[in-house]
Amino acid sequence: MSLVLITAAACSSSSSSGSSSSGSPDASPGEVSGDLRIFSFEDELVPQVLGPFKDANPNLNVQTATFTSSDEAVTKLQAGFQADVVNVCVRDTQRLVDLGLIQPIDTSRVTDWDSIIPAFKDFAGVKVNDQVYMVPNEGGVAGLVWNPKLVPDGLTSWKDVFENPALAGAATMEDSPYYSIAIGALALGYTDPYNLTQDDLDKIRDYFLAHKDQFRTFYEGDSQFLNLYKSGEIAGGMGFNDYPITLAQSGEKADFLPVPNGTLTWTCGWAIPKSAKNLDAAYAMINNYLSPPAQDYYAENYNYWISNQKSIDQLPSKVVKDLSLDNPEVMSTAIATQIAPNYDEWLKTWAEIKAGMS
Repeated sequence: MSLVLITAAACSSSSSSGSSSSGSPDASPGEVSGDLRIFSFEDELVPQVLGPFKDANPNLNVQTATFTSSDEAVTKLQAGFQADVVNVCVRDTQRLVDLGLIQPIDTSRVTDWDSIIPAFKDFAGVKVNDQVYMVPNEGGVAGLVWNPKLVPDGLTSWKDVFENPALAGAATMEDSPYYSIAIGALALGYTDPYNLTQDDLDKIRDYFLAHKDQFRTFYEGDSQFLNLYKSGEIAGGMGFNDYPITLAQSGEKADFLPVPNGTLTWTCGWAIPKSAKNLDAAYAMINNYLSPPAQDYYAENYNYWISNQKSIDQLPSKVVKDLSLDNPEVMSTAIATQIAPNYDEWLKTWAEIKAGMS
């Protein structure tokens, strides 16, 4: 995605995966069997993607469980929740490895590993200690979104969210410290927004509070942002690259800009817990989600970036253009959202910000 206004209308070597039992020996070649336990965000379990995988493996008993946040997933895995494959985002991989909850990925078992866009492989969190721990599947960009009717001159920087008069009382950010505190840091000129001391966090807190009248609210999830935008309660702020596309489908116009030298990205995919008992099925499922039919479904129906170049090559040109998948420049220069080593302090700071702005 190039660093321009959008108006909506390197291969890694294989690593050991450890040993575990797999499906029954009665499965046909290419078919897996036994039990497969999937632990995931709900959007990864849509029947349009999971259904064909089940149909191709009739002797496989697929069991699913969902979570609503990465923190919830980590907590449940720590408590002993058993799964063969888990939906993870790059910001969480380090702590999952540190807690001993996931195992390295054997990339030789990932059919389209060599077709994954290099920028996706290079995001911090795909590898930990030079070993691959997750297969990146999809992602998106956090940048500036605004209503051109209410903000005719547009937005150009994170500082605008805090200080641009056109957003007075109508700005917004996601209610997530790993996004919003990082954005506060970038607005103040920090170049490494996930390497912050307590003094840095205090300065960011004070910056938010000094501009508290600028904000209408902190939104929770895509649907709340979209509803606030449609109702006119917000004029702009931090949002994601798919928002203008989604809003255009209901006749709403919105502009989006990846922030130069400050674009934040989310990237999610699949990891294998250490508790996995059916590795054959786990890798088969990962391969299904990385395949062009599954990838293209998420690009066309969820407006997600997708990681498999084979999938991008067969998408309709309009979809590729709308998602800027023909220009992945921003991915290679973007900052992947992360969970900072002192994340407990981030949570405390975010609580102080929200309390001070209420």
